Amino acid sequence: MSTFVFKSTDEFKGRLYKADIKERTNPMHVHIHEFFEVHLICDGEVTQTINGKIYEMKKGDFYFLNPFDFHQYTPRGAVTLAKCQFDLSILDDKIKEFVSINGHAIVAHIEEDSFDLIKGVFIRLVNEQKNPDKYTDDVARFLISQLAIEALRRYTKTINIAATEKSFNSAIMYIHSHFNENVSLDKVANISGVAPNYFCYIFKKKFGVTFKTYIKNLRLNRAISLLKSVDNRISEIAIACGYSSFSQFTSEFKEYTGTTTKKFRKQ
Repeated sequence: MSTFVFKSTDEFKGRLYKADIKERTNPMHVHIHEFFEVHLICDGEVTQTINGKIYEMKKGDFYFLNPFDFHQYTPRGAVTLAKCQFDLSILDDKIKEFVSINGHAIVAHIEEDSFDLIKGVFIRLVNEQKNPDKYTDDVARFLISQLAIEALRRYTKTINIAATEKSFNSAIMYIHSHFNENVSLDKVANISGVAPNYFCYIFKKKFGVTFKTYIKNLRLNRAISLLKSVDNRISEIAIACGYSSFSQFTSEFKEYTGTTTKKFRKQ
């Protein structure tokens, strides 16, 4: 049996990825996820809004969402959507650079002669999820990387990212890989190649929240995921999410969710 690990740790049995293909008719209101996502419109038409920008999508449209991208969609009739949520750790560094947070949506279109191939990747991910074995994690890495590469091939928007922007994205990747550790402002600013105060200015302008709040949100969203999926003690979950103070964790969790960790777990 394959061991699914959501992060690069064996402490909790979460999921490395989750895939499905479903027909949807109801609109989805504005929301965010703690995961990376890739979607393929398999049939029908839908109006998708990503970070305030409206996209009219149809069969063959293909897009990536980063954690904390705000998005919503309104199907025009029935729409069949293939979806895969995954953790950034599943990808190698070259692919990470492509799908990591860069301030714009990654939207591509699959040609008719390639559509069945791409849809087939989602079908394989669903089947691997249903019938895992010791090779499932490796197969999932391969398939999700394939989706990223196919999108990259078709992504025709010209992006001229300055060296400082690339370095800034590297800092964001570092935060997503180490948020459950002691991530210091000096460390990530050094990765981005700018002074700490300027890094904070760019960060707040780009994401609308402070560096400190962003890390707190990552930790709390991970805690929410673990409380739903594992039976470990709450104190262990707090530590796994980067908290050295249990009282700070419970206080911030209640402020963030409006309820206590114990009540949340019982919901």
